[in-house]
Amino acid sequence: MTFESTKIGYLNIVALQNFLDKETTANDPIMNIGSQKMQIIERAGVLDFDSENVVSDTTLYTTLENGHTLTLVRLIHDGIPVTAGDELTTIWTFIRPLN
Repeated sequence: MTFESTKIGYLNIVALQNFLDKETTANDPIMNIGSQKMQIIERAGVLDFDSENVVSDTTLYTTLENGHTLTLVRLIHDGIPVTAGDELTTIWTFIRPLN
């Protein structure tokens, strides 16, 4: 099953920008859209489930130096039923302008 969500339930834009600055590598492609250079940053994460549930949001977070987690963005989507042993792969794609 594949789906795409654009419904943002929470966004910490400053923390997300800082995260993307740290995540960026030379392997992240750059493309031109008109005269603007755009950077494409794509990362994947995998969740394993040990019980039956319904997943209705997907959250990207980072772990801080003190061990706490900081939510960067949370997307809302239709519920996905999962059972024990299921694996869900989330692919995050960010496209941002370069100065």
